[in-house]
Amino acid sequence: MKYFPDEPASGIWARYAVAALPPVYLAVALLYSAWSAPWGRQVDPESAYAMNGLAWAAGYPMIKNDHPGTTTILLIGLIVKLWTFLAGRSDVIEFGLKN
Repeated sequence: MKYFPDEPASGIWARYAVAALPPVYLAVALLYSAWSAPWGRQVDPESAYAMNGLAWAAGYPMIKNDHPGTTTILLIGLIVKLWTFLAGRSDVIEFGLKN
C-alpha cells in the first residue's frame, strides 16, 4: 500500500480503478434515476396544475389565486369533482390520483 501520491501504484486494481470508477458511477446514477419516482422533479409542466387542481377539489384552499393558471387549476378541480361524483366515490384524492 502506498501512502504518497508520487509513489507508483502496484497491482491491477490500483492502476485501473481510475478508469473503472467513473463508468460505474454513471451506471448507478442512470439506474437510480430510471427507477426513482417522478415526484419532486418537474417532468411535465402541466403536472403542477393537475396536482393543484386535485388539491383544490379535495377542499384545500388556493393560496395564490392571482396566477394566470388559476382558471386551469379551477377547471381541473371541477372536472375531478364532477368525475368523482359521477363515479360515486367519496375520496377525491384517491380517485384523482388513481385516474
